[in-house]
Amino acid sequence: MIGDMAELMQQARKMKKEMKRMKKEIAKLQVVGESESGLAKITMSGKNRVKDVEIDSAIISDKKLLEKHITEAVNDASQKIQQITDSKMAQVGAGLNLPQGADLPF
Repeated sequence: MIGDMAELMQQARKMKKEMKRMKKEIAKLQVVGESESGLAKITMSGKNRVKDVEIDSAIISDKKLLEKHITEAVNDASQKIQQITDSKMAQVGAGLNLPQGADLPF
């Protein structure tokens, strides 16, 4: 039993180290989100920071249309970051046999 606990703690330390590495990797990512029509593009970092905005001149004069396209592009970029984050973090926990929904304290 003590051996099992020691092994579990070793796995947890390994997982914590791997999660830290993944978080750094994710922070360095840059994704491009686009509005449905592609008239607005947002480049966002893995920390959800907007790095660049590209707007087609065709929509600049229409405030509502511009707002719609920017919102779509930001949401698209944010969703892409979340999908990448979820995928990478799932890889980290794949080695442990934890119950579904288990939350580790780190």
